[in-house]
Amino acid sequence: DNVLGDCRFKACVFVPRAARSAVIGKGGMRIREIAATTNAKIEMTGSGIVGIAGKTAEVVAAAERQVKSITLDVFSSKVEDSSGSLFMGTVDIPLRARPSIVGRNGDSIQALGKAANANVFIAGSFAAILAPTQEAVEKAAALLREELAKTLDPSLKFSEIVEMPERHVDAVVGENGANIESIIEKTNANIIFVKGEDVMEIAAPTETSLEQTKAAIGVLLAAEERRSRAAGRYRTPLKPNPAGRQEGGQQQQQQRRQQRKPQPRGEEESQQQQQQ
Repeated sequence: DNVLGDCRFKACVFVPRAARSAVIGKGGMRIREIAATTNAKIEMTGSGIVGIAGKTAEVVAAAERQVKSITLDVFSSKVEDSSGSLFMGTVDIPLRARPSIVGRNGDSIQALGKAANANVFIAGSFAAILAPTQEAVEKAAALLREELAKTLDPSLKFSEIVEMPERHVDAVVGENGANIESIIEKTNANIIFVKGEDVMEIAAPTETSLEQTKAAIGVLLAAEERRSRAAGRYRTPLKPNPAGRQEGGQQQQQQRRQQRKPQPRGEEESQQQQQQ
């Protein structure tokens, strides 16, 4: 927030694991190059959230295009095409729309790609389209937008992708979803957790509702992190072999007690004679 906070225009791109190293570049060179060539401010979290900010919408859009282009290059390298060239395109896909767009076992997105004669992948927070012609890219994009129009709730006008360590999801959600249901009831927001990733998406009807939801989840997450740290301080040393460590500790204590215990006079004389 300190890096991006003083800029009026902002955007967020969620980059999948497969493309993160390419976006960052060696020693951060690639992401610094994007910032330098577009005059945008960029920061990327370990969970793949790329925050982009700039003084104009054009600056932000230019940086966003470059981040997506690098991600597309990663995916295009995995697609074989007999013509030797591919046309590329992207469509933003909110995380909450992923299940509908992808379908069970990927059936829906595969059928969509087949109908457009294109390869379509979900690449983080957008769909990557790779096709032998520009017409195929445009057709796939149109089909994706049609599906989005059917899927998305138009009342949820504000959304944001935020970090959520997957190891804490169960505790934040609560038993039988009690924590999240309580938050949703109060804020009317939609909360989506992404399996296998350390991120979540919040969609809300108002900006105030969005901020209230983020704050409520932040309280739960902070409490769980404190609990985990406290538990770790006491449990971690015993994890490798608790029984063995306890036995070893008892043996060392017994040896120290034996050393401190006064020896009988006869034993002392015997030891002195041996030394002589």
